[in-house]
Amino acid sequence: MMDEGLTYRCLLVILVGFYLGLALFVVFAVVTVRRLRRNPATRDRLGVPFLVGWEAQSVAAALTMPRAYTRRMRRTKLRALFADCDAVYQHTSRAEQFLGRACYLTFMGSAVLLWFCYVVDKFNGIA
Repeated sequence: MMDEGLTYRCLLVILVGFYLGLALFVVFAVVTVRRLRRNPATRDRLGVPFLVGWEAQSVAAALTMPRAYTRRMRRTKLRALFADCDAVYQHTSRAEQFLGRACYLTFMGSAVLLWFCYVVDKFNGIA
């Protein structure tokens, strides 16, 4: 079993990553996605907003995932879940693309680490 102090430090790292991703997500949604939503050329290409903030997550995912994957998914029945990567790349700057990638990777990284620590803890491993 892992030392309790180390467990809490791992949890602290995950929580800091999560809250950093949350802050980046808010900045990305306010700065970039709001501008893309107002643009008539990209308004209907950001994916369906099922929940508040879904468009921001969809745009960040389109900037992070490989373009071939996003294009392939846009041709399936699940196309409403994905933003059009070509339109997003065309109407965003390099800084906005970096911010979207940082937001998405920080969120997904902390979620994967939290899941990993949970699974390892369930099996009485190192966490």
